[in-house]
Amino acid sequence: MDSPSPVAAASERFRHVLQRELAARCARNPRYSLRSFAARLRVDHSTLSQILRGRRRLTPRAIGALGRRLGLSPQSIKTFVEREQAARSTDRAMAHAVDGALRDAAAVVDDPLHTAVLELARLADFQADVRWMARVLDATPDRIAAVIDRLVRLNLLIMEAPGRWAAVPPASITLEALTRRALRHFSAPGAGGAAASTTDLAPARIAEGRAQMGSPVVEWQILAKDPDKTAAFYTRLFGWRVDANNPLNYRRVLTNAGRGIDGGIWPSPPQGHAFVQLFVEVDDVSAYVKRGQDLGARVIIPPQQLPGGDEMAVMADTEGLPFALVRRGSRAL
Repeated sequence: MDSPSPVAAASERFRHVLQRELAARCARNPRYSLRSFAARLRVDHSTLSQILRGRRRLTPRAIGALGRRLGLSPQSIKTFVEREQAARSTDRAMAHAVDGALRDAAAVVDDPLHTAVLELARLADFQADVRWMARVLDATPDRIAAVIDRLVRLNLLIMEAPGRWAAVPPASITLEALTRRALRHFSAPGAGGAAASTTDLAPARIAEGRAQMGSPVVEWQILAKDPDKTAAFYTRLFGWRVDANNPLNYRRVLTNAGRGIDGGIWPSPPQGHAFVQLFVEVDDVSAYVKRGQDLGARVIIPPQQLPGGDEMAVMADTEGLPFALVRRGSRAL
């Protein structure tokens, strides 16, 4: 068999090469079968069947042996080994993301505070202020913040503009509906799909005729299990100042260094772990979200208007690491 063409090699996995070669041989010879192909490759026919159906993972050693028996070049074999390893990493990240989405859906049904926040957000006298909601619902601001985070991730709560939030009617929420909503974007085109070919990775313009801006990292964020304890630690260690005087009770961290960038502290999801997240400034959040999806990233939080006029979305890169895209509004995050 000849090496795969550049067009095919840009997107296919090694099992697809096997599928294509088997189909071609069967087309040329009506008596040819999977067992014949397995004998040619010197592999058990049931093992080959599992590989072709995606039920059995291919190791680098197996790809090397089968590739040589098919007459592939060493470079082609190396390419398919790298692609298989990258796909395995993506599969693990996707499994983790799906598990998180299902936990979010179950938590909304299990914890009535989520329904209470949605009901509150639909009232005429609603105030888009975490501390006000905490007073009304007799909960801590951090717990309210965690609930808002989950509702936004599931697209049940949308920050349309500063001070104006749209909430899904709580009566329409069932575990079945939430599960469908949580998993919808994982099956959408471009959501968590395969990484684009290298020809797609050039620093191209986001829109034709408009130059891409520099996209600097403008802020960092620590997601902490105990935000108050974390804030106190860095205040004592570095003398940083923490200011939570804003509607979301977001602990903005000011380093007072005169250089570098400032950051913030936010509660991490109850089922998650502490980590650091970067904020990248862009001029069109939706356009970069679309480009990120095309390159294999997935959306965690779709584009949202924040109090103060900023627009933000959160994505996970091809390694599963979350990052934020932000377009500045009238004042800082």
